[in-house]
Amino acid sequence: IGKVVFTNGGEHERAVTRLQAISKYMSGSITISKKTFLSKTLGLGEKDEVTAPANLFGEKFAVSADDVALARKMMTPDLMKAVSQLEAFDRSVVEIEGTAIAVETGLELSAPRREPELVRFLEAAEKVIEIIITQSE
Repeated sequence: IGKVVFTNGGEHERAVTRLQAISKYMSGSITISKKTFLSKTLGLGEKDEVTAPANLFGEKFAVSADDVALARKMMTPDLMKAVSQLEAFDRSVVEIEGTAIAVETGLELSAPRREPELVRFLEAAEKVIEIIITQSE
């Protein structure tokens, strides 16, 4: 079961659109995000960086996790392909925190004129979540 969340940006907060879901079986903490100059320079923070495959996915996305073995297991070709579809959306992030899964973009897509883009984002996000849940069972 998923839930779509729209957050309007404020003075110190950016706008986001997020698809959230809950899995019965996941555990650990994994983050998959597009690489930026800042993330390349400063790293990703508290979690251990997982070396992504030396392919196009590994060049464009960073993976960090508190359980590196789980992250490596989850990074199948199907998941990498699905996450790559999020590249079209600004500041895309996939977060797994325990049993909670969220796919987020830094775009606020709730406006009626953004509906086609919202549909594309939700389809891509749903595919990512579906693969993660299937792999965790």
